[in-house]
Parts: sequence; C-alpha cells; structure tokens
Amino acid sequence: MKHARKDYNRIQDLAAVKNIILDIALGMEEDNDPNSAEVVRHVVNVLEKRYGPLKVEPIPENEPVFLLRAKDICAASTIDFWASCAHGRGANKNIVIDAQDFAELIRNWPVKQVPDMPDGL
Repeated sequence: MKHARKDYNRIQDLAAVKNIILDIALGMEEDNDPNSAEVVRHVVNVLEKRYGPLKVEPIPENEPVFLLRAKDICAASTIDFWASCAHGRGANKNIVIDAQDFAELIRNWPVKQVPDMPDGL
C-alpha cells in the first residue's frame, strides 16, 4: 500500500507480508533448504496469532491509503465525516457504527496535536 506520508510506509498490510514470506519460502525450496516449510509455518503462525487470520486479499501495493493517528486533532471529525458519507451512500450499518465507535476512541485519546510533517519528507 502507498501511504500519503513516506514515514508511514513501514505500516503495511500483513496479508501482503504473508505473500512476501511465501515468496521467500519458494526461494528457500529452490535452494533445497529442508527447513523452508517449517520456518514459513512458524512465521505465519506468529503473525496470525498476533493479528488474526491473514486469509484476506492484500491491499494492492500501489493502492493509496490514508492513515489517521489518534493524536491528530482532526482525526475524529474526519472519521465522523467519513461515517456520515458512507451512511448516506448506503454502506452497511455495522461499518458505520464501527467507524463512529472508533472516532469516539480517538476523541478520548489523551494526546492531541495539529497535523505535522517530519523534516526532510
């Protein structure tokens, strides 16, 4: 996924990371590494234990995404707007409710700051 801020590029879709791990495993198999399947199973199991099943389609590598942090003073109102827009266009009510609940969590986050950009980006 492609982030609006370059310093957020480290945040990636774990389903895509799983695919990278599988590609590495194929390379290990081609090198006749007898541990390749075991290593891959272990890494995928650790990821799924921490983050849940990775059986979804990954976000395409070139798809732009926009990340909001709880400390961003504009984040909660941005999510509120998104929820209202989604509702108005007929989105599933559960995703709208989840967004509204998440906006409330962000509103209650103790640290707030005006959006910024690190030097050099």
